[in-house]
Amino acid sequence: MHRLANYLKIHLAGELPGQDAQKLMAPANRVATAEYLKNLSVKPRLSAVMLLLFPGIDKIPNILLIERPKYEGVHSGQIAFPGGKKDETDSSLIETALREMREETGYHGPVEIIGQLSDVYIPPSNFLVSPFVAYTEIRPTWNPAPREVASLIEAPLEFLNNDTCVYEGEFITSGNYKVKAPYFLYEGYKIWGATAIILSELRVILRKGWFTSNKL
Repeated sequence: MHRLANYLKIHLAGELPGQDAQKLMAPANRVATAEYLKNLSVKPRLSAVMLLLFPGIDKIPNILLIERPKYEGVHSGQIAFPGGKKDETDSSLIETALREMREETGYHGPVEIIGQLSDVYIPPSNFLVSPFVAYTEIRPTWNPAPREVASLIEAPLEFLNNDTCVYEGEFITSGNYKVKAPYFLYEGYKIWGATAIILSELRVILRKGWFTSNKL
C-alpha cells in the first residue's frame, strides 16, 4: 500500500489531468466545472468526499464505494464515495471528508491523506465537491450508518484498468429526465455521475504508470 501511496502523492502534487480526464466519464452535454462556476448566480455549497484506499482480504489495494439508501432526494440510491457538505464546525474540507467518512462507514482507524483530485460541480444539488484521496495500511472494520449507507462496496483498484468495465446507458436524473452517460460497471453496480467523473481522473493518473508497473 505504501508504494501505491507514494506513487499517488507524486502525481497528485503535480498538474492534474482535470477536465480532460473528467469528461471521459461525463455526459456529452455536461459543462466543465470551471464554466459552471463562472456562470453561477449563487454560491455553491461546499462539500468533500473521501477516496479511501485500503488492503483487501487478499492484500490487493481496494477503494471504498457506498450505495446510498433509497430516499426522496437528489442522490437517492446512487453509488458514491463517503462524504457530504461542509459543516460550520469543520476547519477545512479535509476535515469534512474525514468526518463524513467516519460517520458513514464507522471506521475510526488511522488514515493518511495522500492528496486531492480536481473539484466537481453537481448542478442538481449546487454542491462543489472536493475529492480527497487517503489510504490506510490496516484493513478497516466497518460499522456503516444505516440511514446514510445501504451497503459498502470494496472494489479492487485494478478494476479501473479494465476497459470492459466501461459502458454507456440512460439514467433518470433528479429532475426526472433521461440522460445518456458513460458508467463503470462493477459487480452489477452502475457507477455514474459525479462518482464516475472523479474515478475517471484517478484512473487516468493510475494509467500513467501504476497499472503497468504491477506494484502492490
